Amino acid sequence: MNRPGATATRQKEECLRVGFDQFGREEIVSFTTLRNLPPVAVMKRIGMSHVQANFEHPAVFEGSPLRAHCLYKITRAQWKRREAPPPTCRVKRTEVVHECRMARTEDFAAVRRMLELYQYELSDIWDQELDSNGEYGYDLTRHMEGKRFFAHVVLVDEHFAGFALVAPAIVTRKEGFWLEQFFILKKYRHAALGTALARHVFESHPGPWEVGQMPRNHSAQAFWRKVIASLTDGRFTEVQVTEGWWKGVVQRFSYGPAA
Repeated sequence: MNRPGATATRQKEECLRVGFDQFGREEIVSFTTLRNLPPVAVMKRIGMSHVQANFEHPAVFEGSPLRAHCLYKITRAQWKRREAPPPTCRVKRTEVVHECRMARTEDFAAVRRMLELYQYELSDIWDQELDSNGEYGYDLTRHMEGKRFFAHVVLVDEHFAGFALVAPAIVTRKEGFWLEQFFILKKYRHAALGTALARHVFESHPGPWEVGQMPRNHSAQAFWRKVIASLTDGRFTEVQVTEGWWKGVVQRFSYGPAA
């Protein structure tokens, strides 16, 4: 895997389809050098999971910085779950289809617009100023690279309905992930889309997590306590952060195989 980006993602998804459907494989693996980060992002986007034991490639000479490799795999059952029709949920008694996925290159324009709605909605508790274009603005450069920062979206009937931004843990942990921002359009907030997107994000990045809410964002605190308790069977802790660059309530937990 050596061509990053949306095109590479589609190509590798087609490779999985051929491997499972035409050749009947039960498991497909892929590997790359640890320094080759874009293909790692592609492997994650197509649903492959990291096999914990990294290895030194015997065809690369000893001492080379490219000798260390990581291994990813996906089983037929895992691929079938990804290929199955997206789950349905009810919004105002209307049956709709929702899809959660890691943001593609073409999705980021919509993510930027939803960020403006999100920042406006929090403007009474999040002190920000508009720029010369009348926008709050938000730097998504690292999320578009998809190396250590990630963006995810949820769509309803192929229309954008929310997003999530993921960053490396920074507030109460040194390892794991920090849920940087999370937003669901108001019309879908009673349709379980928030829980669906949260589950998708946590499953996409298994390991230690920290999820924080600003001190005055009481509705978000109630939402995340309920969602995290449901997804972890109540196995989480909560701390109050009163010093440092970010202050608020933080839920801490581990999710998935790396838990």
